[in-house]
Amino acid sequence: MDLSKLTRRSFTKSLAAAVGSVPAAKLGGGLVRDAKAQAPQAADKDEVKIVKTCCRACIHNCGVLAHVRNGRVVKLEGNPEYPMTKGAMCLKGLSGINALYHPNRNKYPMIRVGSKDENKWKRISWEEAIDTIARKLMDTRAKYGAEAVFCSTGGGGNPAFRSISRFCNIFGTPNWYEPGCAQCYLPRTLAYGIMYGGPSTSIADESALEIYVPNTPMKSFVCWGTDPSYSCPAGGGRALADLRARGARSVVIDPRLTPDAARADVWLPIRPGTDVALMLAWIKYIIDNDMYDKDFVMKWTNLPYLVDVKTKMFVRPNELFDGANPKEYVVWDAKTNAPKTMKYPWDDALDPKLEGTFKHNGRTFKTGFTMLREQCEPYTIEKAAEICWLDPKKIVEGIKIFADGPSGLSLGVATDQFPNSVEAAMGSVILNSIMGYVEKPGTMMQRFPNGGTAPAGSLAPRAQKCLPPSQLAKRLGGREFKGLLQ
Repeated sequence: MDLSKLTRRSFTKSLAAAVGSVPAAKLGGGLVRDAKAQAPQAADKDEVKIVKTCCRACIHNCGVLAHVRNGRVVKLEGNPEYPMTKGAMCLKGLSGINALYHPNRNKYPMIRVGSKDENKWKRISWEEAIDTIARKLMDTRAKYGAEAVFCSTGGGGNPAFRSISRFCNIFGTPNWYEPGCAQCYLPRTLAYGIMYGGPSTSIADESALEIYVPNTPMKSFVCWGTDPSYSCPAGGGRALADLRARGARSVVIDPRLTPDAARADVWLPIRPGTDVALMLAWIKYIIDNDMYDKDFVMKWTNLPYLVDVKTKMFVRPNELFDGANPKEYVVWDAKTNAPKTMKYPWDDALDPKLEGTFKHNGRTFKTGFTMLREQCEPYTIEKAAEICWLDPKKIVEGIKIFADGPSGLSLGVATDQFPNSVEAAMGSVILNSIMGYVEKPGTMMQRFPNGGTAPAGSLAPRAQKCLPPSQLAKRLGGREFKGLLQ
């Protein structure tokens, strides 16, 4: 019998059948079961079945072995077959039984009776609950428009996280959100999606998968505003501990002395909110000391492309050459000393200038690399130390460890909660990119194939086509914050 699917009714039926099959003897006017015949039944009743599952106490999805007896979970432990945790579980995950069987947990629909201050409720059927909610939703849509309905959901740890957007798109409202999304992970996903086209390097969100690769050549790593030993101890925290044990050096930027900071080769207790200043100083130092990966920067970034100094936009070939492809970009060719269209991803016939200011037909252009250098120019190590309340020597020591790759910089939720959150995420993309720490063994910024049985969102597609553009335009904050319309 599959105890994971055992219901009270089926359990009662199976018990009745078991009793009916046991030989009985008449003794003193009572019915007594035969002890020998009953013994195997008792053993079956108390049998423990182990069910392989995943923890959903956070977004890390650690592998779990659930011990089930008589249809009830009696023990949780880590699954040693799960490669990211190798049998480890955190205290929050281990206490999942308490949440599952807590006496105050809602088990069925409740409806308020009386006034709110009385806090009185009564149980109703699922049919009545669904009908009540559906009628109110349809009445609201008819009176005020679908956009008057505002929906929310739990965080990314919610297995049905994507279902709310599906419901809203089909219902017709653009107004749904996950509390804290814009202050947690969204700045990073936005920046990495636009600048890189792949996932962020968040360890807690299972994006920096390289740290779990056996025998990865990673020589160092940077935890910037992230604390895997706290936020995902069984997964990321354990993996980083293994990396340190194998000799990988680490840098931690965090005002708190976290367990990862205590074990770091360099701990930079940064002044909260000054992360971007420190990132600009790191970029400047790396460029000034030729520590960046020039070949990668030339061939796999947009830094050689020309930018119009007035518009601050990349120059497109159709602006300079009749009939040219407007989707390509322009570089300054050293061979001809003139602007040329760069065919994606590279054209060996050209010799692009990585740095410089150029004039052509009355317009002034600079390379993206030149503009990046100019943006970082004021942020010397000394200036950053002053702003961030750090030791200049420690800043340089941290940069050198990061430059001794393969390496990777993981950005955490801390920077998401400041006004320059997107800029901090952009800084982390730039630092990983100029070092060439992109999609190479031993680096964090990678696009690994999905390892699950179903890609994220496949069980509940968002049905975005069902929401008319006219409704999308009504999203609260959508005009002021364009990224929220994605």
